[in-house]
Amino acid sequence: MRHAISTRRWLVLGGLWLLTGCSLTSENVEPALPSGRVNESSTLVYRADGKPVVSNNSTDIITIIVAAFGDSRAVVAKLLANNTLAIRTTNTPPSGVGSTTSRRLELNLQNFTGPGVYPLLGPAAAGYSTFASYQEYYPSGNGTGYTFGPAYGVLPGASAQVTVTSWNSATRQLQGTFELTVAARPAGTPRFVLTEGKFDLTVDQ
Repeated sequence: MRHAISTRRWLVLGGLWLLTGCSLTSENVEPALPSGRVNESSTLVYRADGKPVVSNNSTDIITIIVAAFGDSRAVVAKLLANNTLAIRTTNTPPSGVGSTTSRRLELNLQNFTGPGVYPLLGPAAAGYSTFASYQEYYPSGNGTGYTFGPAYGVLPGASAQVTVTSWNSATRQLQGTFELTVAARPAGTPRFVLTEGKFDLTVDQ
């Protein structure tokens, strides 16, 4: 019976994804993560302290929080000239600016060569790695914008890595997993544990 109920919920939520192209979080879905691309678009998912976060590019709808960073897509991946693979994802609630928290995550893979394990460590400010960052955004009181929370860096000594499982240089399709612990600087609290991270996306030319 529970499986049948869950199936019906996902059928309904599939329509929301088509309309929004952004994300669904634990505030509006039961805690489950999709296993691959959503509507055949670049998709990145993870849990932030157990809460599911889903971002995808299934439509071209531009929201305030995404457009603020100069790109209307919720999931962006670029291979830079120095062989750094930069992945940026921003999720927004289905209605755009509303009553739920949005989250922005950046992962920078150094010396990218294809499948393999990439530690998110390296030169850092105050001991915090700059190879990854996490930030939350909270709806403002008037419901038309967001208040930016503090930026979080990789917590020193914590597990932080990305595993690229598949890379097709012809189609630019990239797949992999990740996990990391991030914390506010300089005190190290509060902190967030990001688990069950997965991505299936297309890297920009």
